Amino acid sequence: MTRRTFGRRQTLATAAASLLAGARPLPAQERRGGELGDLKDVKLQGRLVDLGQLLARKYGARTNGAGPEKQWALVLPEGQLYTFIDNDRYRQLLAAKLFDKPVEIEAHLFPRSQVLEVTAFRSIPEDTLRRRFYCNVCAIHFDEFGPCVCCGEEVQPVKG
Repeated sequence: MTRRTFGRRQTLATAAASLLAGARPLPAQERRGGELGDLKDVKLQGRLVDLGQLLARKYGARTNGAGPEKQWALVLPEGQLYTFIDNDRYRQLLAAKLFDKPVEIEAHLFPRSQVLEVTAFRSIPEDTLRRRFYCNVCAIHFDEFGPCVCCGEEVQPVKG
C-alpha cells in the first residue's frame, strides 16, 4: 500500500468516526424499521370478518377458536386477508361493532406479512367496496372475488 492510499483511507476513517460520534440512536418507539424491513403506513378498505368462520367456510379449516374472543381479520374486495395485532385501537375497532360492515383502516403493515397494527379506522359507505371482476378464460364479469363459477380459474379485478 502506498503512502498516498494509506493517507486517504485514514482520512475517510476519521470522517466516518466523527460522523458516528455525533449520531445518537433513536428511542425504540421512534424506530420505523427492524431487521426484516421498514413498516409501511397503509389505508385499506374492506370488511371485518370472523377469521375462524371464514377459513372453515372457504377451506374447511377446523379451529377451536382463539379462546373466549373471536379472532377478527380484514378482507379486501380482491380477497386479500389481513390480521391484526391486539392493541388499544384494535380493541376500539371491536367495540365499535363494525363486523361484516365496510370499514377503512389506517395501520402500520409489518414487513413480510399481512399483519396490521391499527392506528385509525372509520365506517365507510357500502358502495365504496364495490368492485367488478372478470374471468379471462370464460369472458364473464362478477361482482365478487373468487374462482370463476364456470372454469374455476381465479377472476381478476377490472381496472377503471
